[in-house]
Amino acid sequence: MCSSDLSHAWGSRHADAWAHAHCAAFAAAGDHVDVITRRSPGPAGVPASLTSACLQAEGEQHRAGGAALGLVAEVEQAPDRYVFSVRGPRTRIEGEVHAHLEGLVGVGYRDPDGDRVYCYRTDRADIRVRLLRRSRRRWQQALELSAGGCCAYEFATRTPVPGVEVVL
Repeated sequence: MCSSDLSHAWGSRHADAWAHAHCAAFAAAGDHVDVITRRSPGPAGVPASLTSACLQAEGEQHRAGGAALGLVAEVEQAPDRYVFSVRGPRTRIEGEVHAHLEGLVGVGYRDPDGDRVYCYRTDRADIRVRLLRRSRRRWQQALELSAGGCCAYEFATRTPVPGVEVVL
């Protein structure tokens, strides 16, 4: 099983924001993807994002991001959208997750430091993910996977999302 190996916890508190997508419902049995981004205060209080991705496809496992390359990943995260492009040494995993706001379930809780955290989740997002390989100074798409209405997506932030009910 492929895991992105990156927690949304940071020290004694959760990250300021995170997005996490997981899907194992692609056409081929055994194919799955796990991607997570967390944003936390970095050096001198400047926000730093770290992204990690793992893709299992066609019997091979591909990892990207992590401690070094995860800091330079290109990411957009929102309650209804997660767009990522994460580099590995010779591969890049990129994709998009789209969720419907009316399908999100919101939960609010207190972090150990006392701050409020709002977490929103759905198991019915759409996903498209691509694996690119580096060859002769350019990236070439090696494969593409997509699944509709069956991707788990979680988005969390320190501020509530307008129009989405927090049930707990």
